[in-house]
Amino acid sequence: MITLESIKKEWATLANIITYIRFCFSPLPSAIIFVGWNVGWLRWLAAVIFGLVALTDLVDGYYARKLNQVTDLGKMMDPIVDKVLVLATLFAMCWIDLQNTLILGMTIIIALREILVTWLRFAANKQGIVISANKLGKAKMLLQSITVFLLLMPPISDIMNYIIIGMIIFTLWITVLSGMVYVVKYLELRPTLGKK
Repeated sequence: MITLESIKKEWATLANIITYIRFCFSPLPSAIIFVGWNVGWLRWLAAVIFGLVALTDLVDGYYARKLNQVTDLGKMMDPIVDKVLVLATLFAMCWIDLQNTLILGMTIIIALREILVTWLRFAANKQGIVISANKLGKAKMLLQSITVFLLLMPPISDIMNYIIIGMIIFTLWITVLSGMVYVVKYLELRPTLGKK
């Protein structure tokens, strides 16, 4: 369970510091979108920064395991940073291009899934249980990152547009499926939670 005492002990680990840095850079791609959605090189810049921030998810996880710094705080913060990165970027794209119903639909589905999973995690944490990311959840984040990266790039060709549409459909399927896994895990833990 995450408490004030555990935060004091765990906040300064290298893995968590990397997570904080990721959090600070997460809104940057969306800020660039607002400045230059119609400027090709700025869209590439937003895509590159988004990709780098997404890739650093592997870095904090690597150091957490290597240095034996896996903490409950890190388990909670890491997926929150992922959500901020993906959703802030998607919301910015929706705001700039309100007519794009495909991106809007994708954003709504991902947002609802993340709200549900975050609520389940906090509900479990109140009872002293930390529900960390599972393999399907990690696959969901990878697919979302790739899809958003492709959406950030300036238009290249019709073929690429079809690839992006396919990625959106597959990503949403995994997003919903991984959300259901968290629901099942929470329901399985609920009898245990009630005894805490």
